[in-house]
Amino acid sequence: MEIVALFCDIDDCWLQFEPAWHRRLRSEGSWQPPGRSRLCLSEVRTIVVSFPQSGDRTCKDYFLRYVTPHLSWAFPHVVSYPRFVELMQAALIPLCAYLPTRKGKSQGVAFIDSTLLAVCHPKRSARHKVFAGFAAWGKNSLGWTYGFKLHLLINDSGELVACCLTAANIDDRKPVPPAPQGAARKSLWGSGLYLPGALHHPLCTGGATHHQVAQRQEE
Repeated sequence: MEIVALFCDIDDCWLQFEPAWHRRLRSEGSWQPPGRSRLCLSEVRTIVVSFPQSGDRTCKDYFLRYVTPHLSWAFPHVVSYPRFVELMQAALIPLCAYLPTRKGKSQGVAFIDSTLLAVCHPKRSARHKVFAGFAAWGKNSLGWTYGFKLHLLINDSGELVACCLTAANIDDRKPVPPAPQGAARKSLWGSGLYLPGALHHPLCTGGATHHQVAQRQEE
C-alpha cells in the first residue's frame, strides 16, 4: 500500500478507536493526557507498518536510511530515532485494533504455519528480563530459540486470515480451534505437524498428492 493511503487508512481507524480506548482507560483510572510530539501517533504507526515491506533488517536502518532522508515530504516533522522508539510504545494497542481491519477472508483454501521469534541470543536467555515469565524455549529445523511462536493462517491470495502469538514451547496445533459442527468443509494446507484428527479439518500436508487430497476431502 502506498505510504499516503496507508497513513489515511491507519488514521481513519484511529479516529474511530480513540474515543472508546480513552473511555476504557478512564474507567480503569489509568488514562493520562498524551504528551506532545512533532510526529503524531498515526505517523508513527504508519512507519512501523511500512517497515516490514522495506526489506531492511532492522527498524533502525529503515528509519535512518530511508524514512529520514527520503520520506521528509511525508513526515516533515520527523524526530530522532531514540524519540521514535519512545513513541512506538504508545502505538502497540492501536495497532492491535488496526490489525483485524486488514484481515482477508478465507475462500475455501487456507495455509497454516508457524515461526519462532527470538527475543535475545540463546546465551543471554538466563539474564533476559523483558519477557521473563512469557518467553520460553522452542525448537524448529534450525535449532533451539528462546522467545515466542507466531502462528499464521493465510488464504490462497496471501492475505492474513488469522494469527496468534504464543510462547515458543506451545504445540503448533493448540492455537487452532476445531471446526464447528455443520461448518463448510475447507482445504487446509500445512506441514506434517498439523494432524487431521487434532484440527478437525480435512487437512492435506505439503507432501500429499492430489489424489490423497481428494480422498481426505471426501472423508
